Amino acid sequence: RSLGAIAALLATGAVYLLTDRIGYRGLFWGVGGLALVAGLALLPFRFSGDHLPPRRKVQFRRRYWLYYILAFLLGSRRHIFTTFAIFLLVREHGIPVQTTALLFLANSLVNTYAYQGIGRLVAHFGERTVLSVGFFLLIFVFLGYAYIPYLPLLYALFVLDNVIFGTSLANSTYLQKIAVSEEELTSNLSLQQTLNHISAIVIPVLGGTIWQLFGAQAPFLMGVGIVAISLTLVQFMRVPASEPTPTPS
Repeated sequence: RSLGAIAALLATGAVYLLTDRIGYRGLFWGVGGLALVAGLALLPFRFSGDHLPPRRKVQFRRRYWLYYILAFLLGSRRHIFTTFAIFLLVREHGIPVQTTALLFLANSLVNTYAYQGIGRLVAHFGERTVLSVGFFLLIFVFLGYAYIPYLPLLYALFVLDNVIFGTSLANSTYLQKIAVSEEELTSNLSLQQTLNHISAIVIPVLGGTIWQLFGAQAPFLMGVGIVAISLTLVQFMRVPASEPTPTPS
């Protein structure tokens, strides 16, 4: 996390200081050149996958149905916001690239500490409660982007959304508690990434279409609908009670 925060700080500084001097094209050329140098520097190294566990086939079970649906909906709501929130800020409010960089830096720094706290909240209050509160707050985040033109509040909601996304780990811990075996847990956690990639393809295209047809509010109102469905479904979440530890007689 510390290395990630340092990298985010350096990247933000580069964007903030160099964009006006060398322009977007020069910045992209510079970043591309650094990536090329890093790739060439790694060529002499040989990375083997022998130490990795064998790939396991995903075992679909009816008992995992809620996990599957929530995984897709969490990815969908995430891609609505990451695609259209920054687009709204730039297109409708004209924020400069330096402000955009500072917003992403704030996200990175806040999440370095916030996600640890979210993990403790899940352990204390349980998955259903944490996800329910997160979805409830997200309704107001999406409504804010749909109807509120006040930039400072939109900046705060931008960071808040990223913090709330950390509650999605509760869906993974829910699967951990209901999984039949360790093998099924690993394979189904990997499936979450696949569902996320599917939503990454579908949601931006769908959201962009309804933006063109109905205006800038429409994708965020679609997000409200997705979050409302998620909030309803998460009430069906049930975690089996842990067995009491036997005491010696």
